[in-house]
Amino acid sequence: MYVEKSQGEITDCNFAGNQAQGKGGAILAYQNARTRVLRTRFVENEALVGGGMSVDTLFQNFVGLSCCKFRGNVAATTGGGLATSAQPTHVLDCVFENNRAGSDLSSADCNTPTASGSAGAIYATNSELCLADTLILGNTASTNAGGMLIDDGGPTYVTNCVFGENRALGTGGAILNHVADSYTINNSTFADNVACGAGGAIRNETTSLAINNSILWNNGTTPVDDVSSTTTIRSTLIEGGWSGSGSGNIDADPRFADPAAWDFRLARCSPAVSAGDSNLLPDGLCDPNDPNVLAHDITHGPRVIDTLDLGAYEFDDCPGDATGDHAVDLSDLAALLASFGRSSGQPGYEACAEFTGDAMVALEDLALLLAHFGDNCGGCLRLCSPACTGEEESLTGGGAGPSAFTPGGGGASPSSGPAVTLEVDGFDTSAYTGGGFAGESD
Repeated sequence: MYVEKSQGEITDCNFAGNQAQGKGGAILAYQNARTRVLRTRFVENEALVGGGMSVDTLFQNFVGLSCCKFRGNVAATTGGGLATSAQPTHVLDCVFENNRAGSDLSSADCNTPTASGSAGAIYATNSELCLADTLILGNTASTNAGGMLIDDGGPTYVTNCVFGENRALGTGGAILNHVADSYTINNSTFADNVACGAGGAIRNETTSLAINNSILWNNGTTPVDDVSSTTTIRSTLIEGGWSGSGSGNIDADPRFADPAAWDFRLARCSPAVSAGDSNLLPDGLCDPNDPNVLAHDITHGPRVIDTLDLGAYEFDDCPGDATGDHAVDLSDLAALLASFGRSSGQPGYEACAEFTGDAMVALEDLALLLAHFGDNCGGCLRLCSPACTGEEESLTGGGAGPSAFTPGGGGASPSSGPAVTLEVDGFDTSAYTGGGFAGESD
């Protein structure tokens, strides 16, 4: 689809298996095009730039994506899922999963030579980017920025986001920040990202970067590569600690519920619970002048319950749940029995299995767990905004690939939710037009 010199809204669509030899495997928004995309899937599209969608503007134009899913898209050079130069670009309540820029890295390691391909999920150049309530999972780049690359951009805001298991053969496993006017990351989670070069989670080259109330865990020996000493980290859990500018940081296992399944919610005994600083909460998501302090987490539940937590997910207690997955089942019982009879400070004591506050795993804890056994406290992992209608679909975790977005497998057509108003599938275009079908929009 090609949109030029117009205002367009794309809602409840599927773009699957399209190709473009230039930009925008599924959609190219060009020049003075104001485009809004809502509840739309981009699955296994390919292009030189912007495997799923490319926004190539010459002027200040708004592009907004909400409740969209980018899975398995490929860019030969930059932006496996999305490439944008719009000012501003708002990406809210979206999922970018298993997209790639450059070569397939499924059998690669750090001895594999780098090749063309940067920004596995998102490439933003000359743009003002606001990324919020979004998951960036399992994306790869055969050079730099497994997740996202910011290049010569305006102010960039990242809030309530999760970057998990992204990989780059070069630098910046999750994010490479080349140049931006300013860069602020609030209440976000970076886990299990890998860079063969510097910055397992983030490489910041020249920009004033602030990281607040966030979690950076298992991102290699140098999770943040601060090239120009312009990064400030405050009230953040960061593995290995932080010796640069900032204060109030901690170094301790965050106790994620199930990181192998991309479930980065917090267990009850996580040191990230109640460790945040509410004074650092941003004013709104995308507008620093918004008078309303951020009120929700990535699930659109309350951002503060009692005391602010670190990371994208605010902890919400589920009685009897020792693992943090919001279900009381055999895994919780096993954790309790393994620690039964032990007190705080003794070998084998598991604080997450102690529910009564006496620092000892005893009969009272077992009784509480059994009373709630089989409970499912619910909870949402992503796409939790009221605007994202339809049944929630499970994440595959571990870079699993196809069928991640459609219940029961498959790719293009949703099995629930609003009716599809447009479906674009399997077209091939050339030059600099988006895959699918092309033509100037009036």
